[in-house]
Amino acid sequence: MRDAGDDAAADRPATGAALHGPVPAWVWGGVLLVVSAVVPQVLYAGVDAPGRSVLYWFGMVAFSAALLLFAYGWPMPRGRGAVAAGQPSGTVALTVLALWPLASAIVASIVPASVDDC
Repeated sequence: MRDAGDDAAADRPATGAALHGPVPAWVWGGVLLVVSAVVPQVLYAGVDAPGRSVLYWFGMVAFSAALLLFAYGWPMPRGRGAVAAGQPSGTVALTVLALWPLASAIVASIVPASVDDC
């Protein structure tokens, strides 16, 4: 037996998400975010020395790419699915957060940890 509420729900038009499916920026950004979380676990589980460096940078790039997808959307020029919705403060914040780990890792690999290391 059907309720009156079921008829009302059937008469309503479908929402944008139902018509167009999932937003690619959110799907790919989510996948990259999961990958960036799994990579450190693989590193802690033990990987040979050459593979550790590659996996480390792959995890960093995956994290940064996920945040940039969330900031600018997909495809980039149109910005479909941008979490920041084109707001400058949100876009700048996500961009800085995306680039910070990469920049700090690059600087840490160039600059010695202490004066004694020179």
